[in-house]
Amino acid sequence: MKTFIMPEGSRVINFPVSSLGPNSTLDKYLQHCYLLGDPHLGRKFKTGVPVHRLGDREQAVKVDFQESLIGLKPGRKFHVCMGDLFDKFTVPNEWVEFAYQTYREAALKFPAVTFIVIQGNHDASKDKSKVSSFEIFAELCKPISNIKVLTEHPIFIPHDQLNFLFVPWTPFKTTSELLALEFPLLNKVKNSPFAAFGHWDTKSHGEDICENIIPHDHFTRDCCDGVVTGHYHKPERTMLKKIELFVTGSMQPYAHGEEADNVDNPMYVTDTKENVEAKLIEDETFYKNKVLRVLVEQDETPLAGIDCYALTHKKTSLLGEENDVDVEVDDFDIKGLFNSVMTEKGVSSELTQELWAKL
Repeated sequence: MKTFIMPEGSRVINFPVSSLGPNSTLDKYLQHCYLLGDPHLGRKFKTGVPVHRLGDREQAVKVDFQESLIGLKPGRKFHVCMGDLFDKFTVPNEWVEFAYQTYREAALKFPAVTFIVIQGNHDASKDKSKVSSFEIFAELCKPISNIKVLTEHPIFIPHDQLNFLFVPWTPFKTTSELLALEFPLLNKVKNSPFAAFGHWDTKSHGEDICENIIPHDHFTRDCCDGVVTGHYHKPERTMLKKIELFVTGSMQPYAHGEEADNVDNPMYVTDTKENVEAKLIEDETFYKNKVLRVLVEQDETPLAGIDCYALTHKKTSLLGEENDVDVEVDDFDIKGLFNSVMTEKGVSSELTQELWAKL
């Protein structure tokens, strides 16, 4: 595996400030943790991607993942992947190997750190006959003592007079059912509070029953000092039913609107055609490592030829935002490119058409 080279201890972990300030009960747990939001390894990026930039975003995901593990600033006890290590139930084997080798290198480099990998809803399936990429990853990691991959069972680890509960998402039991079986007295121990780390929904989204909802019957105010969850891609720190809640967000944003509101240099950018053209005049590389969405009026011509991770357009309606329509426009004509190459090589038009039909 090609290792990402960085200065020793380059990654400093900072968490959003709690609204409770010094009265936060969750902060005392977070100071012992590195948190990795949903990585979604194996995701393919194709929409609006210029042909010469294909694969660049996937490489950026790899770099961020390696940095979040191998580039840690030493001193904390737990490194927790908050679920959705992989983008799908099965991903190409090279992504499984990449995840394993990165974790292995990190575990050897930081033997005092316990690496917790929580199973997320993208990592598992209700089809028992199939083996997931996450299960293969878990098997590979078994011989490494300071890596704990959670697929079916929650674990409870005390550290520095605090209690840390780590819970995987499972396709066959809710968290309440898991805890009732394995930690039936969890919410009865009033003199031993804990913080819970998992991959939960924070609300039911209008459904009558949400199987993945935070189990408030077990995480009560008198025994739970806070809840940390992945699952949502936009980070947030708030209060939920009088308990501190920290939504980590994903490792990278994967759609417009998923980045934190206070990010100085966002990856996903939406701007008007006029503003985009002005920025490109000042610096033609301005959008090089950004996912750009250009707002255009109904009669405006979409832009093309911008060097960026991906380029899409959103046509705006004079009738208002509710009538906006997303329009995806690639900045290259693959058929035209194919034809021009065939012509350059002296291939006849008949053979060119025949080859294109086969493609």
